[in-house]
Amino acid sequence: VFRHLRVCPSQLHPNSLGFLWAFELLAAHLNVAPTVPVFFHTFGLQRSCPKGEKAKGRASKGQKQEPTKHGWVSLKQRKSLFKIFEKSVREFKDKFYG
Repeated sequence: VFRHLRVCPSQLHPNSLGFLWAFELLAAHLNVAPTVPVFFHTFGLQRSCPKGEKAKGRASKGQKQEPTKHGWVSLKQRKSLFKIFEKSVREFKDKFYG
């Protein structure tokens, strides 16, 4: 999943990392391979822009788009299979990076 998204673990929001682990455990329990297509059928991707950056829309067909800077990467469940951590991870940036 990290290679597919071209991100490192430190760029993934803590709850999303938990979703990734839960997906791996569920796949092992069901004795199925945890493939990238199945993972992204279950989860959608959300990327945040760094402070001061503005999100860019999609380029028109045939038009070249400049690379976009991204901040945190998080995953959103398409269907609610897993609960997020009971302990809040709010303000984790200040705790770990502040």
